[in-house]
Amino acid sequence: MTELFASTNIHYLWLLKAIGTGCCSMIIKMKPLKKVALTVVVIWTIIVTTLTANLIISSKKSAVKNAKDDAFSAIDHIDATIKLLINDYQINNMSLSRQLDLKGLESNSGVVSIELGIEKPKVSLVFVQENSNVSNQNTFLDEWQKKLVGVLIDRNETTYFIDEKGQSSFLRAVEPRAVDQDCQICRLVGLEKKDGYFGGVFVSVNMSRYLSEAYLHAWSMIRSIGIIWVLGIAAIIYGYKKTSSAVSKKLRNYEESVFNLVDIIEKRDSYTAGHTRRVAKYAMLLAEELNVSSIKKELLYRASMLHDIGKISTPDSILLKPGKLSDLEYKIIKNHVTTSYEILSKVSIYKDLAEIVRHHHEYYDGSGYPQGLKGAEIPFLSQILTVADGFDAMTTDRIYKGRKSVQEAIQEISKLSGQQFNPVIVQSAINVLSKVDTDRKISQLPESDLQHERFSYFYKDNVTHAYNQRYLELLLSKQKQELKKYRHVLLIRVHNFSKYNSEHSWNKGDEKLIEIVNSLQKFEENHLVFRLFGDDFILLLKRKIDSSGREKLLRKEVNGTCLYYSTRYIDLPENKLIDMEELETAIHSIKSC
Repeated sequence: MTELFASTNIHYLWLLKAIGTGCCSMIIKMKPLKKVALTVVVIWTIIVTTLTANLIISSKKSAVKNAKDDAFSAIDHIDATIKLLINDYQINNMSLSRQLDLKGLESNSGVVSIELGIEKPKVSLVFVQENSNVSNQNTFLDEWQKKLVGVLIDRNETTYFIDEKGQSSFLRAVEPRAVDQDCQICRLVGLEKKDGYFGGVFVSVNMSRYLSEAYLHAWSMIRSIGIIWVLGIAAIIYGYKKTSSAVSKKLRNYEESVFNLVDIIEKRDSYTAGHTRRVAKYAMLLAEELNVSSIKKELLYRASMLHDIGKISTPDSILLKPGKLSDLEYKIIKNHVTTSYEILSKVSIYKDLAEIVRHHHEYYDGSGYPQGLKGAEIPFLSQILTVADGFDAMTTDRIYKGRKSVQEAIQEISKLSGQQFNPVIVQSAINVLSKVDTDRKISQLPESDLQHERFSYFYKDNVTHAYNQRYLELLLSKQKQELKKYRHVLLIRVHNFSKYNSEHSWNKGDEKLIEIVNSLQKFEENHLVFRLFGDDFILLLKRKIDSSGREKLLRKEVNGTCLYYSTRYIDLPENKLIDMEELETAIHSIKSC
């Protein structure tokens, strides 16, 4: 039984390793639902095994605690008994000594030991002269007593330890006693008037009884845990059967589960969601033209709907960025195809889609990613998806790049035949995609409040939340359609802001800037406010503000301060875009009044 407790930790770790190793290969070979069921069984077994091991360990700790309590209770009892004999009954040292079992007296070894007539637990008094060699074989101390004497030499404090002797375990303890006039025990051996001695009460407790009691209690608890484990296994089996039935029913509604996954993507980025649907539509047109079988068309459709699911792991700062990606950002976003593969390949009902999705960015000439496959090495359905994906990217308006017309996109695809795209699929694209009507409303510009908040992360001034110069430059250079909504530009220059900051502090200056922008944003509906060059502002307007309106524009904000402002109008030409350089020149040409 002692061996059982001593090796608990080793057996516990070995058991956990055996459970994990023994079940690993079995789980790999099983179907997904069975894998889940067996995994739950393994986890449940580990939990029960852990509880059992902890119970055994705590039982041993409890046995040690009980033995220790009894040991120190015996010491307290001895102290009380000796005090009673000496003080109350006034028994002299010789008569008291005759009532005790005297094992050793002071000798040349400088050791005095008295073993009291108590067997359970065994109690003895040991006193040692300073600088005595207690390890000397001539002394009559046991090895455990010598060890505890060493502790008294080092620390002179109450202590105990567990001593393993063959098949038995003993708790050995000592409580120190100072050798002086007040030491009742010292009077037994005449040491109360001697200097240079130290010692204490030594106790040895055989732990067999305590361990037996703990073992019986633990075994009773283990039987109860075993019953709970069996009930748990029965519940898992029942749950597996019920779940298996439910999964079978779900598989019949496979299409529904695909669109549920698409919904997850839609909620994160509305542009990506629209892209997914359009790519699926174009892929089906190509597959029909290429006489792909109905089974493979079904696979292609589902793969198209899920081809960007790996973007769920792409950081928002990259995925939702409405501008052109840097080289590092592009390198990070390329990882989405591998992530898509990893997500889909781990679900049995999507494994057939995983390879298609994995290679939809491979190029026909081998220059694509993630594996650089070439020609026939790329799954044919992946090659169809590549063309559909590329066509949608070309015909979609982006912040940093205007859309191509359908014919321009077809020409681009034809140009990339044999390089990025399979020539056979390119011919089918010419036949069917040239007849497609693309949605002209597709854009990355913000429409909803949520999209505006996302947009502000990239294109709004951090202090005032007005649009920044970067966005104005994009509108002027790339977004002709968006800019055509506005017919007038109102330039506003606020003067003396440096003086205002000096008089009131930078924080107050920021507050004033925010106040100015808030006023400009409320002045008229459906216009854009930009902050440029620190103290200058630009308004893109659909209609002109008359001179009286301009005078009232920031009157409240500058009234009572050193600030004042000047304005200038620029009409946007019908057929020519004004550039940033012209605007900057115009702003700096505004003179102070």
